[in-house]
Amino acid sequence: MRYGILGCRKFASFSAVLSLIPGLTACSESSASPPLYSVVDGSWATACIPRQDLFTSYRIDLRLENAQDVTRRETYFADAHCDESLAFLEYQGTYELIVTNRDFIYAVDLNYSGQALEPMNAEGQARLEAAAFCGRQDWPLAEAQYPLSFDPGNCTAVGPVPLKNLNLLRVSRGFSLEFGADLAHENERPVEIVTAPQLVFLSQPLP
Repeated sequence: MRYGILGCRKFASFSAVLSLIPGLTACSESSASPPLYSVVDGSWATACIPRQDLFTSYRIDLRLENAQDVTRRETYFADAHCDESLAFLEYQGTYELIVTNRDFIYAVDLNYSGQALEPMNAEGQARLEAAAFCGRQDWPLAEAQYPLSFDPGNCTAVGPVPLKNLNLLRVSRGFSLEFGADLAHENERPVEIVTAPQLVFLSQPLP
């Protein structure tokens, strides 16, 4: 994975991150704009996590890139081992990493502006339709749907966008990211890291 270098940005928090990396200082203006990288950029995923609703288990994949872009995908499964995928919910947005006075721990603001839910196969489609999920009887196969355009009904499991999540993050470079809180809107920033299964992400190979 890519890590360890953070490109030029006009944010004080990013300049502070640069100052912590030996041999690097904040960037000055130049005609060539280098790629933006962050210590957290890369592909990350949780372990398989049990559920007790329409699905038996789920896994969260997190893609961080360009020192600002984030994609969070929750994939839902029919079995307990995350082998038989049924549907996924994807959030897209941006993130900002903020230096703290604690080693390897950063504050992070996650701002999600888009989301889509999609059945991946006939079984996933059948489960969403049987539950009239989000008040919708028809869930076309392999077509991304946007829950906020539906009757709110039982869409509470999805959560609204825009969604601003204030979080805490511990970075083990090249190995794991550990968060302090689950996805929530306008929450109070946590003060400690929590090692619950849905908050621990291990590094994944880049595509």
